[in-house]
Amino acid sequence: MKILNTLISNKYTALSLNELHRLSLENDIMTIYDNVQSDIYKQISLSQNDILIDKLNKTPKGKQSKTTILNLNEIYKDKEVSYYVFKVDKGTVSSYTDILTVNNIHIGHVIRSSFKFSSGTVYGLGVTDCNIKVNEILKFKNNQNHFYSGKIIKIF
Repeated sequence: MKILNTLISNKYTALSLNELHRLSLENDIMTIYDNVQSDIYKQISLSQNDILIDKLNKTPKGKQSKTTILNLNEIYKDKEVSYYVFKVDKGTVSSYTDILTVNNIHIGHVIRSSFKFSSGTVYGLGVTDCNIKVNEILKFKNNQNHFYSGKIIKIF
């Protein structure tokens, strides 16, 4: 508690990691913690998603998604990747959701998503290892039955 009081008295503001992610999506920027090839991303995602990991371990192997918290940074380990901010037209997407083109070609995954209060819709950060363009229409596959549409807003 003494550290927090010292920071506040020196005009520093303490932010949680979730609030930092929310603010970065609000301003269409990427944080240092979003690099899926880094070890810090793996540590943070494992610590934040304990509930999802427990649920994943209880799911039978035949029903598990190919992309999980445990292997997302392994998929893009030795590849050149690009990151982009996307907007979901209607609905919501969760982390590790598959991203497809209009022709159902798999192009990437969702790193994180959040409701953007300034626009009233869901925005997110995605990763891909192929060429994409701004305003390209995307489809998000939460599970086998639910698809949501969206488009790319900004590429990093």
